[in-house]
Amino acid sequence: MIADGDQDERRLRPRVSVVMPFAGGADAARLARERLARITTRPGDERILVDNTPRGVVPEAPDGVRVVRAPLEGSSYHARNVGAEHASGEWLLFIDADCVPPPDLIDRYFAESVADDVGLLAGAIKPESRQRGLLAEWAVTREILSQRRSSGWERPAAATANLLVRRQAWVQVGGFYEGIRSGGDLDFCWRAGDAGWRLEYRPEAAVEHVHRESLRGIARQMGRYAAGNAWQRRRRPHAPAPRPLPELGRALVGAPGFLVTGRPRRAALKLVDGLAALAQLGGSLLSNRARPRRTGGNVPHQRRLVVATDRFPVPSETFIANEIDALRARGWRVRVEAVARPERPALARSRGLDVHYLEDEGRLDRALATAWVLLRHPLRALADRRLRSRFDPAEWLPLSAVAPQARRLARCGDRHVHAHFAALASVSALRAGRIAGVPVSVAAHGHEVFATPRALRSKLEAAAFAVAPCEYTARFLREAAPGARVEVVVMGVDGGRFRRGRAYPGGRTVLAVGRLVEKKGFEYLLEAAAHAGDAVERVVIAGDGPLRERLERRAHELGLNGRVSFLGAVDSATVRELLEQAALFAVPCVIAGDGDRDAMPVVAKEALAMEVPVVASDEVGLPEVVREDWGRLVPPGDSGALADAITEMLALPADRRAAMGRAGRDFVLARFDTQAQARRLEELIEGAA
Repeated sequence: MIADGDQDERRLRPRVSVVMPFAGGADAARLARERLARITTRPGDERILVDNTPRGVVPEAPDGVRVVRAPLEGSSYHARNVGAEHASGEWLLFIDADCVPPPDLIDRYFAESVADDVGLLAGAIKPESRQRGLLAEWAVTREILSQRRSSGWERPAAATANLLVRRQAWVQVGGFYEGIRSGGDLDFCWRAGDAGWRLEYRPEAAVEHVHRESLRGIARQMGRYAAGNAWQRRRRPHAPAPRPLPELGRALVGAPGFLVTGRPRRAALKLVDGLAALAQLGGSLLSNRARPRRTGGNVPHQRRLVVATDRFPVPSETFIANEIDALRARGWRVRVEAVARPERPALARSRGLDVHYLEDEGRLDRALATAWVLLRHPLRALADRRLRSRFDPAEWLPLSAVAPQARRLARCGDRHVHAHFAALASVSALRAGRIAGVPVSVAAHGHEVFATPRALRSKLEAAAFAVAPCEYTARFLREAAPGARVEVVVMGVDGGRFRRGRAYPGGRTVLAVGRLVEKKGFEYLLEAAAHAGDAVERVVIAGDGPLRERLERRAHELGLNGRVSFLGAVDSATVRELLEQAALFAVPCVIAGDGDRDAMPVVAKEALAMEVPVVASDEVGLPEVVREDWGRLVPPGDSGALADAITEMLALPADRRAAMGRAGRDFVLARFDTQAQARRLEELIEGAA
């Protein structure tokens, strides 16, 4: 009999969404569905089976299991993210399709209370009770998928075969990395740990795992794990490193020894160890990239373009994804070449794109590509050494790192490479383009121009043309590189997406959006709000960054408690909703102490597209977008002048401010429309050919 207090506690258990990725045939789908359906749920819980097959093999059925599709790439991490995006629970329970869960698995996880700073709970993974034989014994004795062991590492981690994740933690780190075959679960745990979330082990919340039952299956599994381990070490040198060579040596010595001493089963287990070690050696050479499933027909050579950047997709760099969308709408096939994934990816902006990451490429990829360059283009390989010497040594990569990109340019028949940011990715793109005979342009933005320029003149002059996001930056680039061709292509705004859905609200709420770094000038906004007093009802700052604690402390010192909200990082859809509710948008940019500065913040144009008046600093490219008819400009770093401008604007009648917003939208769409700027870039690319 259950006491009333226990019943209340069970009713108050958080809502949980169980997410199971699936890729296989119809019979396997039926079995996975049965396993998922056996989990007992309570009101508010849900069970989601994510069909990760290309065409969909899982039918709907009246068993309480919801089916969602994730066909864009063959990756369990992509499937888990899609399932989580469809889920509504406060916690997300990830289980693999080859695991058998007990009916009360969710309640076992919450048998003990969960501290507020715990974002991940790792349940045990045990062998399936009916499995017998040598290979099952090998998997158990070698602790394949041991949550007990990995949760006890110096940096705890766990496998997604049985992992409960607080939705807040999943959102904060941007979900699992997509586009990879293995290793994403451990990396997710480490990123969550970096964000301040703890992982706890729950041995009583155990599932049974159906281990591989063939040598071929074990070899494929261990090879895939090895590719993921190598990928993790390229990203994080501290990642645990298996040692297959010593293990292979022990197997070669141990198997004969056990055999001659009359222990054939021990000898057989050692032979399996040797097979696993060989598979790991081979897998560590391979790429960890999951193959995307391309859609659409063939695109002629003249419409094939590569966009290169250092990290992709970065939430604060939506202008790159917007530009790609506009070019694709104009009939271009766009591939992306990036150095690495960001710590918090904006995954929705990369889906459906063919994205290659330098961090994914294995040693075999690089060796084959280097051999291709040396055999096909030996003179260009020699010339690459001279070109590389023109750049900063901090951005020198060996030919083996650049060769895969050059080989893809040649094989894919790409017409042009457009590199965003005059940083590492632009150097690699310029070198790969020279090898493959493909022109390269460089779009310079902010930090790499003003704060940490490295061989900026060499990069701009080596490019077919350079692009600046505003006239302010263009003037700076022309002075820095007199021999370069510098054009202006503004990061445009999508007037269809950023369009009001309801009337301008009036009121006295001031919104600001951006990373919490010095150049954004948010400290002056806080001082201005304090100076303005009751003229400002509320200040909302959306964004995250290294200055968050300092800004929160400053708000407290200024007596703004209850009047200032720090929302943390938000996505584009949330920015749009915040603009719907804002009375005024503030862009108090300054030049940071190290010279870093913005160029022309895209969010200022998005605010005007949403018909919200803007108060901004008279600095960088902001005077090119903010005019008296729809905003005010003030000296940078002058909190008093900023307070006066905000007070003046909020004192205007709401209908007057609404009219100013409409005028700002007309201006932005006439001058900075995404499609118009894409046409401008298209003309430059065609001219460079």
